[in-house]
Amino acid sequence: MQQQEDPIVGYDIDGKPRTAIELTAILEAEVEAVQRGEYVTIEAFQETSAQWGNIPGNSYSKRAS
Repeated sequence: MQQQEDPIVGYDIDGKPRTAIELTAILEAEVEAVQRGEYVTIEAFQETSAQWGNIPGNSYSKRAS
């Protein structure tokens, strides 16, 4: 059996196939973004997400943290 040059290694949320080369490029771009300081800390995320409980109709507002 002959192997593909760029095999499909997964699928996105819409069912579109993702290849090894494509996912490697995405990962490298994400690592570069973090190295440039483009990220959100856990603390900042927790502060922001705590405010989500104040949205009317939000069924997750009373979950324990």
